[in-house]
Amino acid sequence: MVVRWHEFLLKDIDSTFRRIEDEFSLKEKIDNAILTLDPKLADILRDVCNDFQNLVVSSDIEIVLVSNDELIPMGLSSLSSNRLELFAQLRDSLKLPEQSHAVIKDEHDKENSETLYCFPIFVFEKLFMLLLLGRDEKSQNALREEEFIRLTQLISNQLGVMITKCIEALRTRTQNALINLFFNKKLKPTTCWYEIVNQIGMFLPDWKPLLIEPPPKVQFLSYKQGDRHLRILATQGEEQIGTEVLVDSSISGMLVEDPSRDYVCVDPNQHLDRYGAFLLDGEKKIPHSELAVSIKNDGNIIGIINLEHPTKDVFKSQHIDSILAVAKFLAPFVDALKTRHEVQHTKELGILYTINHLLGRSASTYHHLLGQPLLQIRLTIEKIRKDIQKDGPIADVIPRIDLIEKQIDEIHKSSERFCQNLPSVMDYGPTNVQTTVEAALSVFNRDILKQDENITFSVHIEPNVKPVFASKLLQEHLFNLVNNSVFSLREARSQDRSRHGEVQISVCRKEIKDKLGRPTASTQVVFQIADNGTGASKEDESKIGQPGFTTKDKQGGSGYGVAAAIEYMQSLGGHLTVDNSPGQGFIVQFYLEEFEKGKHA
Repeated sequence: MVVRWHEFLLKDIDSTFRRIEDEFSLKEKIDNAILTLDPKLADILRDVCNDFQNLVVSSDIEIVLVSNDELIPMGLSSLSSNRLELFAQLRDSLKLPEQSHAVIKDEHDKENSETLYCFPIFVFEKLFMLLLLGRDEKSQNALREEEFIRLTQLISNQLGVMITKCIEALRTRTQNALINLFFNKKLKPTTCWYEIVNQIGMFLPDWKPLLIEPPPKVQFLSYKQGDRHLRILATQGEEQIGTEVLVDSSISGMLVEDPSRDYVCVDPNQHLDRYGAFLLDGEKKIPHSELAVSIKNDGNIIGIINLEHPTKDVFKSQHIDSILAVAKFLAPFVDALKTRHEVQHTKELGILYTINHLLGRSASTYHHLLGQPLLQIRLTIEKIRKDIQKDGPIADVIPRIDLIEKQIDEIHKSSERFCQNLPSVMDYGPTNVQTTVEAALSVFNRDILKQDENITFSVHIEPNVKPVFASKLLQEHLFNLVNNSVFSLREARSQDRSRHGEVQISVCRKEIKDKLGRPTASTQVVFQIADNGTGASKEDESKIGQPGFTTKDKQGGSGYGVAAAIEYMQSLGGHLTVDNSPGQGFIVQFYLEEFEKGKHA
């Protein structure tokens, strides 16, 4: 048999060149990922590990995150507890950054013992590990150890750069998205708070082992130096915007009490005495993980980002780092928006003050201008009366003159009432609920409605209801909402003459409580107007409350009644909801703050 040594040489050269080509191809793939950052990080790592595995002739390769001394496989393959234990030994044996890699023998299976290598990947001063499992040195075409280590160190360094770039790119994209939303929303604080809460989730890693499903609920709270409470500005939960949370009964408040801490990550069940940041009408649905991160400007806390999740220990160090990054980025924007909001509020107060006095002067002028001609009309009627009486009584004329005189008196009295009440429309302060409801309903002739149209009213105001923070405009909005119900009942009666219509008005006092049932800083008064009218169609349901939309087209409705009421309630720190049941009626609820002298002065 002739040994054709040149064929072996050619095969060896060919194999060497192919391996070198594969090495360049793998490095090029990582370099391309660094430049393009496409596709996602998890997909890039999976492809790199598959190619690398074939290149170094290894049974398996795994990327493992090190998070607060916890080992988190990146999901490219499964790691047994035995493997994780060995890997933990490798991790602990690394003397970073002096030692470039660590090696350990797997002696659990004597016949198939393997050598495990561990190479560090540095990202943002956090340590990621590249773990090579089961390198079989006896395998044909296996790299020599020095070649294997050289190549692996190269790939480790490149992966470190790639992961760093991916994280930077993710943060840059989300920061740009936030900047765009600020300007798209024209820097309106209320709409910006809402969008910020919805965008924060974009900062969280989307890698499989760190992906949080379902996403955590995000809440954004405002804080003013020296206050005893935090205020909810926006939330993805069921809590009410504007609700105040006491600092000493809130996990978020722990940051206020200790400003040196940048974040708090706890299990709320271990801090029941402080749990009140997420409110849900007294229900004791307490999450198992909560992360609160402070937003600071010039060292002072101006806001807090709060995340909660039902899963235990769901927030890892990477999640904390991401939210800390977004909090740092948001700080100047939040501070500017809060300043803008305060300036707007101050201007609004000044405008209200000016308008109030302007309305007062307008009322006086109107009263004078209207009073003069009315007085002249009265004098003229008196003269007519005297002239008629001189010539003898005229039975048909005198009663009519008396009626004209009475009508003029009513005009005069109405004018006086209008002028007296005009400035008070803009006068915000404690508003009596009982008086307001009675005044709004006094416009309706309830006896005639009952007799002619079979429509009745029922009113229930709980005795413990206290004055709310509002103005006399509340009476107008209340009238408009009740009038909508009356219109709906008339529509229902036109379809069924035997139908009995009813408008139910109820008012109760409601303490806002945390999930443990404890009262917080806010108490509200809930108004409800319910009817059994026609309601709105399913097609129109989403339009309710939109400016210009009305179901009274034939009756000349403006379409601004509900929209104006919603805006009015929000301006007072409350809110309004409409529950529509097609063919069965509406239930309108609105919440207003109970008047507190120290808060609403």
